[in-house]
Amino acid sequence: MKDDLLALTDSLILQKDVDDLVCLRRIILELYSSGFEVEKLSLIELNEYIDEACAALEENKDPKEIVNLKIRQLQNS
Repeated sequence: MKDDLLALTDSLILQKDVDDLVCLRRIILELYSSGFEVEKLSLIELNEYIDEACAALEENKDPKEIVNLKIRQLQNS
């Protein structure tokens, strides 16, 4: 599930789909609030990545740069 969530997030970023990123962020927050866990993935850190990505997209930054941010690379480990 970790890889699927990261792939979905990256795909939405590459599509510059801020609305769906915000929706995904809400879903992840609800999962976290209900005690749901994903092995080797911090849902809080994933939401922080989504927040940073949304802010960067609103500043018209290149989506390819966003998916290579340090916070995203940390999700791979």
